[in-house]
Amino acid sequence: MKNLALAGIVAAVSGTAMAASTEVQFDFQGMDIQATDGMGNNTAFGGVSHTGALRVEGSTALGASLDITEDRGAVPSAEVGMGTATDFTFDMTVLLSNGAVTGGSLLISIGADTYTADIVSGIGSVRQSAGQTPRFEVDGLTFAGAFSGTTFAGIDVSRFVAPLGGSFVNFEYRPNGAGFDGQADTEVFVVIPLPTTVGLAGAGLLGVAGIRRRRSV
Repeated sequence: MKNLALAGIVAAVSGTAMAASTEVQFDFQGMDIQATDGMGNNTAFGGVSHTGALRVEGSTALGASLDITEDRGAVPSAEVGMGTATDFTFDMTVLLSNGAVTGGSLLISIGADTYTADIVSGIGSVRQSAGQTPRFEVDGLTFAGAFSGTTFAGIDVSRFVAPLGGSFVNFEYRPNGAGFDGQADTEVFVVIPLPTTVGLAGAGLLGVAGIRRRRSV
């Protein structure tokens, strides 16, 4: 079963790039990931040196929630908003060259609400995770992000003014011999104010998941 959780917080972040940020986190479980070659054909996954792409998809009817809280004294406590989702569609393509992220695109929709973004080239890569079964994760940064309106799943996102930056991580990817896994996990982060690429990496948003619910090894 595909599962989705969404959360947003205002968090204090150390460093010069940004002192604080408002963050929306999308947490997806049970996603389909298919490896493709340079021509877009399905293929076996090439591991940490794969060249081609990963196509990440998910679609189902479900109940989900989105919470936005504000940071008070570095302790996220005050709820700003809550919403529910009855359906979602997820479509991401991560382009890879010898295991390095070279671009791609992202679409998340819940009902009539959408969030779209492009994937930064040159940041992020495929890594193999520890465990008895070979499993992989790939992360990267996003840019030119935009919500379709001032609300998303019933939540006021008017503060998230395009273009938005963020990050993503696909993990628990355990491809079969044909490069497919139907139980992978994906997280997407959207951040305001828009930090620099260096700021995002320094803030720990590249490859860091705040609310991960991993499958057992």
